[in-house]
Order: sequence, then structure tokens, then C-alpha cells
Amino acid sequence: MARMFNNNITSAMEKETETDVLISQVSAVREILLEVDVGFLNQDEVNFLSERSITIISKSLLRIKELEEIKTEEVEDEDD
Repeated sequence: MARMFNNNITSAMEKETETDVLISQVSAVREILLEVDVGFLNQDEVNFLSERSITIISKSLLRIKELEEIKTEEVEDEDD
């Protein structure tokens, strides 16, 4: 059962582009992994989840940087 859910979630993750949805999917995979034995995932699955996690973190850091730039621009505009 866990294998079926994990496969469905990772298949959906391959096509997903929305970060919030990806975070929910990674969280669901995490919950599955907490309930199963070591060795549940094969190397390809580990690589895929690692890459998706890095993508999520990279997008988040980019959004943080963009928000900081916007705040800086707003402060500069107020000074003028």
C-alpha cells in the first residue's frame, strides 16, 4: 500500500510546478517514509526526491531574495 501511494505521489511530483503543492507532496512522502522500513526507496527514487527538494529550496531562496529587493526598492522610493 505504501509503495502504491509513494509511486502515485512521485509521479505527480514529476509534472508539478507549484512550489506549495510540491511541498505538500514531499511532506506526504516523508510521512510514508516514517512508517516503512529502511530500504523502502531505491536509488532512483532517492535521487529524484533529493533533486525535487533542492528545487523547492532554490525557488524559496530566490523568492526571498526577490522580496528583499522589492523591500529595498520601496525604501529607496520613500526616501526620494
